[in-house]
Amino acid sequence: MLSRIVFALGTSQEIADFFTTLSLSREFHSIASQTETYKQWVTEQWEDNYFVSSQAICEMTGLDVERDLTVLITHPSLRNGRYIDNHTIAWGHHEDWPNYTIVYLWHEALHTYFDLGDLSHALIQFIADNELRTRLHDGPIYRSPKLTQM
Repeated sequence: MLSRIVFALGTSQEIADFFTTLSLSREFHSIASQTETYKQWVTEQWEDNYFVSSQAICEMTGLDVERDLTVLITHPSLRNGRYIDNHTIAWGHHEDWPNYTIVYLWHEALHTYFDLGDLSHALIQFIADNELRTRLHDGPIYRSPKLTQM
């Protein structure tokens, strides 16, 4: 049974030594290899889906989406997606449904065009999370319903 835990900050040298030791471990190499494989998969997904998804984003927003972004890939089990700043995104997430990665990379990319307020975020969610997801999966979300005559 733990009777006491001490929380402390390490010195710069202690932290550097910790990361050096960590980088030599078998676990680190396993996770790094999995992350590299995931990075290759994300790159292929983006390249395979860029044309269709960028056309949809342009159609919905009227934006010129030809912008350079940096995506920092993390292990997918971290389940993170975040626009950091300066056209940089941190990304690592399992594919919860088809095109999940594409939809949410666009979600984060759209943060480079809009401010970070609630209204802008709601707009980004509508564009990427709802409409783009639907278009990539089923086609346009808004169709004329077949009405039954009464």
